[in-house]
Amino acid sequence: MLEAPGLTATAGRVYRALLDRPADGIEEIAVHCALGTT
Repeated sequence: MLEAPGLTATAGRVYRALLDRPADGIEEIAVHCALGTT
C-alpha cells in the first residue's frame, strides 16, 4: 500500500482536508483515485 514515497504525504493532506472540509477531502480522494487508475 505504500509503494510510492509520495503516497504518505498525499494521505496526510487528504486526511487534513477531510478534517477541515469533508466535501473537499472526498473530492481530493476521488481525483487521486482517478489519477491512479489511468
